[in-house]
Amino acid sequence: MEGALRSVRALEGVLRSPEGAGTRPYPDLPSELPLRLRQFLDERRRKGRLEWTLQSDPLRGWVLRWKEYTMEGNVRGSGRLYERPHAWIND
Repeated sequence: MEGALRSVRALEGVLRSPEGAGTRPYPDLPSELPLRLRQFLDERRRKGRLEWTLQSDPLRGWVLRWKEYTMEGNVRGSGRLYERPHAWIND
């Protein structure tokens, strides 16, 4: 069932992506990274300079720490995102 859910989410991402979005802007990302985190990185990358780190935590799932800068070098925003895909299956 978990594999089927992953397939459906991947297909949903392909169907919702605009034409020409098939190329991955971050080819070094793990293939199992959730689509929402990939989309977040792609959207933020277009707005200015972005620094980020990614960790896989057994309890929290994927942890994305990010800091976005304006073109002038000022911090525009920062934060952490936690993503546990399919966590409700295990609960």
